[in-house]
Amino acid sequence: MEQGFSEWEDLGRLILLSILPALVVSAFILSVRWRLKVKQDGSRGQVP
Repeated sequence: MEQGFSEWEDLGRLILLSILPALVVSAFILSVRWRLKVKQDGSRGQVP
């Protein structure tokens, strides 16, 4: 029983360490895209 729990713990740690960097990278990409979109919209509004 204890060995089975250890395997689940290792599996959870592997999943966490795989998902966490992916979330950080996707949040960074979305942030950059959002800033570019806001920058383009702002420049359009200022041009007569």
